[in-house]
Amino acid sequence: MDPQVYGLNWRTRFAQLDEMQWQREDIDPQQRGRVFEQVIHDMFAEAEMSPRTSFRPKGEEIDGSFLFRGRPVLFEAKWLSKSVAASSVYQFKGKLDGKLIGTIGIFISMSGYSPDVMSSLASGKSLNVILLDGDDIKLLARSKAPSIEEALAYKIRAAAEEGIAFAPLRRLAKMHPSRPGRSLDLHPSFLSRILLNPSRLVTRQAMQNPHIMRSMLLPGVAASPRSERVLWRLDSTRLHQPALLVLTRTRPDWDHFVQQVGWPLGEENQLVVRDYSSMLSRVSNDREFRFRVTVNPVQAKVRPDVLSETQRKKLEEGWTRSFRVARRDAPDQLNWFLERASSWGFEVPEIRSKPEVLGLEEGEGSNKDVRIIGREVRKFRSFDSNSKVVISTATFEGRLRVSDSEVIRQKLISGLGPAKAFGCGLLILAGS
Repeated sequence: MDPQVYGLNWRTRFAQLDEMQWQREDIDPQQRGRVFEQVIHDMFAEAEMSPRTSFRPKGEEIDGSFLFRGRPVLFEAKWLSKSVAASSVYQFKGKLDGKLIGTIGIFISMSGYSPDVMSSLASGKSLNVILLDGDDIKLLARSKAPSIEEALAYKIRAAAEEGIAFAPLRRLAKMHPSRPGRSLDLHPSFLSRILLNPSRLVTRQAMQNPHIMRSMLLPGVAASPRSERVLWRLDSTRLHQPALLVLTRTRPDWDHFVQQVGWPLGEENQLVVRDYSSMLSRVSNDREFRFRVTVNPVQAKVRPDVLSETQRKKLEEGWTRSFRVARRDAPDQLNWFLERASSWGFEVPEIRSKPEVLGLEEGEGSNKDVRIIGREVRKFRSFDSNSKVVISTATFEGRLRVSDSEVIRQKLISGLGPAKAFGCGLLILAGS
């Protein structure tokens, strides 16, 4: 069995590695390490954390990095025949200390750690290394509950509150709910609908620039406006009465937002805020729902077929990461969505008559109960660098059947695909 079979999900590939007992002395340790690094990379990719593979800044070698709730995190992954010594962990810590203040790292060791690792980290001046061991990875590989995002949040919180580098995930697994609709206290739980007033100049500007819209929304999340993940979607199917849907973890206060872009003197239904737990409680395996979601269909390419000027400059400067390339044709966007449905915890049932899909010619598409109701290329300027941002979006509507209730609950509150800060990814369900 070849462990480097790409195209399999990371859990399958990890199971293959585990079965082959790669701790054997006759196995090349460098090859073992490279394959394990790729498995970990794919683990973060499944969680849509934009992982980057091995890179070498200023002579150092770092196994990779990923984004956790918008924050870059470095990682080191090892599968050795013996426990990792404190010197290896401290070498990794030294790489973190030389980076941006506040940079943290995840050290993963399948063979565990020597006893002096924990004591050495506990006695240090600062703690910026989080540890995962083989039992943690096996737990994540065997089950999708807790999710990777929940696992990292649990470990980082334990490090911040208790000052411990290693908090076993088995404790979190015992806390994780088994009944449908129950969830850890990591999820946003309020869904808001705000009717917008398009006759106002500031409203039109916010509708055209997702950066402006997001910056106006964040003050409504009083608890942690900078760190809380806010999902939102502009629903402009009604030309003269566009609405904004917003999902937050804490109960929001939209008074300021309504004053700026809404109808402050309008009727009561101009602003509706509802507890989202009732929807989460209805999600169970094999249940069907109607759905709508706006996504940013992209694929990663090391070398795009057509290079933009920015991409060409990056390659000339030694860029080694892949580029996100938009899938702009309707058939490609539809295939992109259907290919990822199972990893999001649902499947799209078949229909007897093919739906009309925006941008598809007769004979194209699929026999699935889903259609594209909107396609758009959004162009705007970012606040931080005033650089031009271009994203392609597609809005899907249809019927889904839940195949993994835990996974789809996680996606309901964390979103689908990239560009979530720009109004993509919010999946809304309704009774079928």
